Amino acid sequence: MPDRIGMRVLTEIGIVGQLGTTILERSMPYDLTLPQFFTLDQLAHVQHKTTPGSLAAAARVTRATMTSTLHRLKVKGFVVFHIDAGDRRSKRVVLTDLGYAAYLEASNATTKDLIALQMQIGIEELETILSVLSKLQAFFDNRNQQTQGSPIGKYRCGLRRDERSKTGKMAEAL
Repeated sequence: MPDRIGMRVLTEIGIVGQLGTTILERSMPYDLTLPQFFTLDQLAHVQHKTTPGSLAAAARVTRATMTSTLHRLKVKGFVVFHIDAGDRRSKRVVLTDLGYAAYLEASNATTKDLIALQMQIGIEELETILSVLSKLQAFFDNRNQQTQGSPIGKYRCGLRRDERSKTGKMAEAL
């Protein structure tokens, strides 16, 4: 059954993701979560101020989720917001010096586990896995855009999933 192999693949990806998240978060300083670390990583590698929306798109999460993550990083003193001089309606996110230091410390803290992963699995196999995962990501990005018109796939026809089910039940009742 072709659908079973797909489900097994997605189940294994979910399990590996959860286990990896748990191990990496245990080693991170400042009670950083993996999404917070990934956000710091993104900010550390952009050469300019960026918007919460562009960070959300890069992380494949909603703007609300990214806003929450950025708020938590702001409380820790790792990011600040500036009003965009060109478009006063837009905010720009900037990594603070403390945020960059926290990013470097967290990167160093995860090194031991990442080296152990490379030693156990091998760089060649990890590169193969990465290649396949990139294909899976491209497939799901494409499917989400085709079926839902959104790169994050939570909305279709302007209704959230829970609103669609309510609308569907009302239509069935008629």
